Parts: sequence; C-alpha cells; structure tokens
Amino acid sequence: MGNIEFIKKKSKGNNEISNLKLLLNLTPDIIPLVKTVKNDYYILEKCSPLEEKDFSPENFLYLYHHLFKKLYKHKHKDFSKGIYKYFYSIDSCQNEQINKCYIPYLLEELEKEIQQLNIQNNPQIIHLINECYDRANLFLNWRPSNGFNLLHGDLHIGNIVRKNEDYFLIDYEYVRYGAKELEIANYIISCLIFCGMHNNANTLNKVCNRYLTMLKQSNLFHYNLFLLFLLLLSTLYYITAFIKNNEKGTSIISEISRAFSSK
Repeated sequence: MGNIEFIKKKSKGNNEISNLKLLLNLTPDIIPLVKTVKNDYYILEKCSPLEEKDFSPENFLYLYHHLFKKLYKHKHKDFSKGIYKYFYSIDSCQNEQINKCYIPYLLEELEKEIQQLNIQNNPQIIHLINECYDRANLFLNWRPSNGFNLLHGDLHIGNIVRKNEDYFLIDYEYVRYGAKELEIANYIISCLIFCGMHNNANTLNKVCNRYLTMLKQSNLFHYNLFLLFLLLLSTLYYITAFIKNNEKGTSIISEISRAFSSK
C-alpha cells in the first residue's frame, strides 16, 4: 500500500458503516481498496472522478456489466421502505422491508410527499404525476420474478469513481433493496442533468434518445417499466429542484421528461 493514496471519510449516518461492511462481505470488488473501518469513519483508496466519456450512453453497458450487475445479483423477497433515497433520513431509509405491491406503494409515497410539501397544484408536477399513473396501470401488480435487487441507493455520476479501467462505488449511506430499473433510471437522469447543464436543449434531446435506443436494444430491462421509472424519478428530481428554487434544474428536468413522455 506504499504508493496508494487514501482518503478518510466520515460516516454520514448510523447505517453507512454497516452498509459498507455488508458490501465488503457480499461484493468487495465494487468498492475501492479499504484500509480502515471504524464506528464513525472509514479510510479507502482515493480514485479519480468520472470523465464525461465514462457516463456516455455508449459506455453504459460496460458500466452495467462490470459494476452495477455485481451489486444487483444480491436479492431480497421484499423491498426497502421509502422512494429510493428521496425525502427519507439516512438512518431510517433502509432498515424496514415492505411486503406490498411495489409500484402502487411508490406512487402512494410520492403523493404523500407532494401533499406534505404543499405543491400539489403545480402544473408541471400534476402533469408528471398523471404521466406516471398512465404508465403505472400496466404494472400495478408487478413484482420481480427472483426478488428485489440490492441497490446502492444513491447512484449518480458523483458516486462512481475509477482507477485505470476499473469503476467503483462510493458513499454507502442509502444501501437498500428495490428494483434495479429504478436505480438505473436515477443514474441516467443524473447523466442527462449534467448534459443539460453544459449543452442546449437540442443536444440534450439527442442524448436522451441515444440512451433510450441503447436501453431498448439491450434487453436488460422491461422497456415500458423502465420508462415508468424514468418518469417517476424525473418527478422526484423536478420536486427537488422546485423546492430549492432551482429554475435551471426544473427547466432541464422538464426537457428530459418531455423526451421520455414522447416514447
């Protein structure tokens, strides 16, 4: 370990250390080299952040097969409480598993949050919710055939690092069980938001179409189910940007959701 640079990371919640230990036991090759794990911090190898080419549509299948898939092979018969990581505290989001129909549960939780935030009259949110329900009608009784996947819980371009040709996941506070399609939707939207922040709407729409074409041709997921999750996550991202008064963010998410809705 003489020439390896390490970084100390303070635990972001009571669950993060136990989550890290779980991942080290189940699938250690998705985590950078870990030197020390204590009750309130851990020390792991410092790797490089992703470059734009790493999260292009053309690199997605490599990432999926060499990183994400290693996590998703671990399963549980039920899913974790909450809507992915959104609106739930770090320490409460993954301890409880739910035995219900997955998609109605997610939509119910989403509506509760919208009502609590008092934003149910926002036209764009109403539109996104209606789109979600229209697509959800086909999947109200859906359950994955072999159980719900173990998820990173906060999969976006900032939580993936690389060393040479290898990719790793960092930050483990939201590890949970759910549908891998929902997590991949979260990751792809994070890629598209980056694209929207640095390009015009026409370029963003083209990248959206490249992702959708790649996903449809890959046969890794049920395509229409995946579109539902993309719209559900778009709604969550829009709400997050809206309550932060992030006009640029809401504009980008509106463009992304229009691309998904048209498919």
